[in-house]
Amino acid sequence: MSDDESGGIEGIDQPRPYCITQGRTQPCADLELMTHVCAIGGNQNDRSEFRMEYAEALRWCQLPTSVAEIASRMRQPASAVKVVIADLVVLGKVRVAAPKHAPPSLDVLERVLDGLTRLQYT
Repeated sequence: MSDDESGGIEGIDQPRPYCITQGRTQPCADLELMTHVCAIGGNQNDRSEFRMEYAEALRWCQLPTSVAEIASRMRQPASAVKVVIADLVVLGKVRVAAPKHAPPSLDVLERVLDGLTRLQYT
């Protein structure tokens, strides 16, 4: 078996979402797909006390990373990864920051409209 580009092991199936969430369907914290998650605390290489999915999530959020990106890298549905990340928040192992929603500038909106108009007439 060889490591594939996502860091998993080729030929080993991913656990089912209900297994990594222990049957839970809702996270205990409100997380959006674009919420940034960053690991905090001591030695991030010593994760022997964590369940496998916690350790994997921590591995992908050493730098601020979105929930969507972590879910993609873990090859799990975002809803399941949100449950795992919310657990890590409760354990004090990660911090989360909601994305800043800045409205697009008028210039950007005008360029999008121009592009759509050109597509319509081509």
